[in-house]
Amino acid sequence: CFPLLGSYPTYCDLWIREGNPTATNAVSEFGFGYVSGVAAPTDGIFFRRLSGGQLQAVVNFAGAETVANITPTNIPSRDGAGSYDPTEANHYIISNHNDDVEFWINDVIVARVSVPSTQGGPTSSSQQPVFARVYNSGVASAGRRVELGFMQVAGGDVMANKPWAHQMVGSGGGALQNQQGVASRSEE
Repeated sequence: CFPLLGSYPTYCDLWIREGNPTATNAVSEFGFGYVSGVAAPTDGIFFRRLSGGQLQAVVNFAGAETVANITPTNIPSRDGAGSYDPTEANHYIISNHNDDVEFWINDVIVARVSVPSTQGGPTSSSQQPVFARVYNSGVASAGRRVELGFMQVAGGDVMANKPWAHQMVGSGGGALQNQQGVASRSEE
């Protein structure tokens, strides 16, 4: 599980290629979330490709979904030559924040879902695993695939690392302090 913090964003980067994205009775989902079997995720933030190929951005708070349909007409291909094709490798990003969630494909924001005022955050859990899955809602017209090329989760906008000098002062190594475990000595 990865922490979904409210003070700064948590990013989920996925490089994915899909096989048979327009297959009927097949659904694919990928992003943050808790999943089991063919039921809808119980909590999470993810992309969903419906039966027939429509792509959605989904924010699921304890089973209550807020959904935005994604229109791929203005999305370039990942290499910039041509237009978006889900059967080619594409870069998907989910940026989770306490007020809204952004969904990106190939460096283009494709959806922004605001957190409803009745919810404390995008999800009911402050930690989520990353998942990718395909399930059939009936007899599928073709085998759909989600091929993961790379996956990464990162925290953004946080200054977690400090310069070496600041770390030393923070641990008692400043000029006005003695190191722990060292006796001071004065010379007269």
